[in-house]
Amino acid sequence: MKTVILKHVNLVDEAMYILHHMANTSDMNKKMESFVGYFPKTEEAYRKKAKVLLNIYEDVKRKLTCPKEKLEYYFTERADFMANYASLALVYKRTCYDYTIEKLKEELKNYSDHDRLRVYADLIWDEEAESIGDDQLKTLEDLVSFLERSSLKEAECWETIKIFKHQEKHFNEVIEIVEEVVHLLEAHMTEIKELEKAFAKTWKNYKENNGIVRFIQEGLDIKWELSEDGCVIIPDLFLFLGVMLSLKSRLKKEDVIRLGILFDDQVRLVQKMIDSERIVKFGKVISDKSKVEILRFINHKSAYGKEIADALKLSTPTISYHVNALMQLGLVKTSIEANKVYYTINKEAIEKLLDEIKTFFLTE
Repeated sequence: MKTVILKHVNLVDEAMYILHHMANTSDMNKKMESFVGYFPKTEEAYRKKAKVLLNIYEDVKRKLTCPKEKLEYYFTERADFMANYASLALVYKRTCYDYTIEKLKEELKNYSDHDRLRVYADLIWDEEAESIGDDQLKTLEDLVSFLERSSLKEAECWETIKIFKHQEKHFNEVIEIVEEVVHLLEAHMTEIKELEKAFAKTWKNYKENNGIVRFIQEGLDIKWELSEDGCVIIPDLFLFLGVMLSLKSRLKKEDVIRLGILFDDQVRLVQKMIDSERIVKFGKVISDKSKVEILRFINHKSAYGKEIADALKLSTPTISYHVNALMQLGLVKTSIEANKVYYTINKEAIEKLLDEIKTFFLTE
């Protein structure tokens, strides 16, 4: 199994990230500051990279000519992370890491309706899309049925159908915005190249024996079986301190892991020590019946979203909402098998948290 670490970012991807942040992040400075605590040994290096990224972001935001209404319509997050109307309009496959403006235009010409249906499903609700066969997603009626089961609101479902039926019109509107951002980013290639060099320097010693993959798994406490076809690590500027996994995809054989360029090998993605804020969050979690039932269910065996939903008679989007809250407190472990995310109760974390709460209240 070979791990390839790409040396360069993809400007189309970066444009999509930037536009997503413009529509969904109210205070970018505050967002960047919230990451500082993850770099106990390399805060100075983090702040240097963060300052460069902020300067690029603010410059693009200041010069972008796209009307605010259009930006918010296309790039507001609708379901899962980065699920927005822009991705649907571009038929933007998350597993593709070599997009150019011209490639997007060329691909649109070659897509069949069936191809577009599958990409739409992957973008909106990838776990469910993986579990249904191609024969169950052949017509527009099939897509409507799929959307009704998803977490999209009714109005968002019909907007999705509208985009599907008028693909070329919406594609042209979005590609014009993305192309403008790509051109604005090209003016910052000197800074971008320096960030790329720093990323390559950080991870050059982790290529052997899937070292970088093990680092990601340990840092995020997520396990998965590596593809026999290998793995591609992609640096992403404006994913910041994030990771996106596309494992054993139908569209690419190798695993695709997008890694925020702010990561370094000293980052520590661990829960902070107990404080009153975290105690309140824990209290809110265990006062919610559905969250408690989820913890009890996955206490006995690992289970994926739809399996939990069926057992507890809740919708899959509702389960995702509750599980995300549990994961933020570290109460749930995750593993990935055949592109399904399985959840298990994290007994050790719960014991540690209860001990910390006891110490918090009983220690003078």
